Amino acid sequence: MGRASGRRAILAAIVSRGESITLRLSHGGPVTWSYNVCSGSRLERLDRVAWVDVPPSLTLCTAVMFGLQARAVKDEPFCIPDALQPGLHRVRIEFRANGLARWVYSGAFDVR
Repeated sequence: MGRASGRRAILAAIVSRGESITLRLSHGGPVTWSYNVCSGSRLERLDRVAWVDVPPSLTLCTAVMFGLQARAVKDEPFCIPDALQPGLHRVRIEFRANGLARWVYSGAFDVR
């Protein structure tokens, strides 16, 4: 199947804890990718020179996988936890297709 060509963007540069942000997902490849932003994503924080996982907050998610078709664009909400440490963060989302998985990263954003 070749490599995934998913792209993502975040529609905010500076966000507050507890705020909901929008992740824009786009896909230019030939197959439909499955994802779930709630259960299939992780927050990462820039710790000096490396991205590290942020411990997950307690969130109730559905077990539903959503589809991102070829040449499609979707906006998805993502909540920034109230207890998140300030600093530079990004969201890592898992996409799946044909038995393969791939991580796609948001652009970085500053949590204050």
